[in-house]
Amino acid sequence: MENWKTEEFWIRTFFVLVFYGILNVALLVTLVMAFGQWLSRLTSGEEVKPLQHWLSSLSLYIGQILLFITFQKDHKPFPFADWPVTADDPSGY
Repeated sequence: MENWKTEEFWIRTFFVLVFYGILNVALLVTLVMAFGQWLSRLTSGEEVKPLQHWLSSLSLYIGQILLFITFQKDHKPFPFADWPVTADDPSGY
């Protein structure tokens, strides 16, 4: 029960809180971008392909954050790792 006294515990706690804040921003960005896709679908009947690819990689990033803050994974997501890329993203980003 001495884990809370270790520096490693407090560093991990700090990063969990930081990534929780990033998660909230990422979810807001996702909502705005999803609304943009909905608006595009409403007006033209088609999705914006670059936005669709970006939303795919953003959802992977959100998943990585959730795995980190729930202690399922120990490696920190972007910016400490590469940005997640989907297999169908032609830009590679």
